[in-house]
Formats: sequence, structure tokens, C-alpha cells
Amino acid sequence: MAIIVAGRIYLQSGQRATFLTRSMDAIKQARVTEGCTDFAVSADPLEENRVNIFEQWSDRTSLATFRNTGPDDDMFSLIESIDINEYEVGP
Repeated sequence: MAIIVAGRIYLQSGQRATFLTRSMDAIKQARVTEGCTDFAVSADPLEENRVNIFEQWSDRTSLATFRNTGPDDDMFSLIESIDINEYEVGP
């Protein structure tokens, strides 16, 4: 089984570059965390204030461990809305 976390985040006007820069530590930490297969935060090519999120984890325990130990940054002050979902993908 794998866990996919995917969706989009809409940011306050003009905050996308700041959000992406401040996401770097979380991206780096996730990618070296056991159980992380992929982790990306990327600028949407069409919508100026949108970023796309994609994470792939080998199991729910690894994801939970990262969530409880990941970088703690005040990213929520840049966000207008979040539409992210988790999916379990099995063999």
C-alpha cells in the first residue's frame, strides 16, 4: 500500500514565491525521511497564486512521523485556502 497526498493551495496575492522558498526545508526533510517516495511543492503554470502539492509515502506511519517532526514554519499566514486529499493505493 502507498499513501498519496495531493492537491492545491491558494495563497494570498503575491505570496507564491515566498511560500515556495519557505517550503524548501520541508521538501528536503521529507525526501530524506524513511518511507517518503516523493515530495513536491510546485508553482502552478496557469494560476498565479496556486501551488500544487504531491507526496507519496510507503505507509501511513512514515507520513505521520514526518507530520509530527517536520519543520514548523508559519506558512498558514500566507494561505487563503487548501484543497488537499489523502489516498490509499493498494496492490
